[in-house]
Amino acid sequence: MGMQIPSAVLTEADFREWAARTAPGDGIVYHRGHLGSDRAQPFRAELRHVADHARMLADRGQVLLVQKRIGPEICAYIAIKAAKPRPLRTFR
Repeated sequence: MGMQIPSAVLTEADFREWAARTAPGDGIVYHRGHLGSDRAQPFRAELRHVADHARMLADRGQVLLVQKRIGPEICAYIAIKAAKPRPLRTFR
């Protein structure tokens, strides 16, 4: 699995390009930190756009979203391209 780790803030345009061009099984770290609190900051609009787009692709079954703890209260948020798009199923 190829993993791209951006050195700077990943923009929504960068994330969209990655999603369109990457092969199944490849992943990208789209944020490092605590996504829930970081996206709530008023100056983090781009992060909100990236996270929202990642979630939309996950809802469509195009990517899998995973987290990896990299330190105390710090995670790497990773999108992995799915082999076949499958919508999420809910259990009731």
